Amino acid sequence: MNKIAFISALIVLIGFGCTKFTIEETLPDITTISPEDMDSDLDRINIICDSFDYIYNYYVYDLEVSATVEYFDKTGGFLFSKDAIIEIKGAGSANNPMKS
Repeated sequence: MNKIAFISALIVLIGFGCTKFTIEETLPDITTISPEDMDSDLDRINIICDSFDYIYNYYVYDLEVSATVEYFDKTGGFLFSKDAIIEIKGAGSANNPMKS
């Protein structure tokens, strides 16, 4: 009898404990942030890609887009930039409300 009561209590706890948790949060204003004036003790990498609409509309495909990668030191001083091809693979989280 004790095992049945324990298993029943466990099922009830799991059933009520595993509910979907959502957070409504306003996103920060990032329009005023630049790699040069960020407050950080780390080196910075800035990726510039003008293909957002293409990526957004064809997210279920494996994509390659052109980009420029800029490197800055921890004081915000520009070091160098390099043209790059960015590979975007998979759409596992594309339908989730919170994007990676």
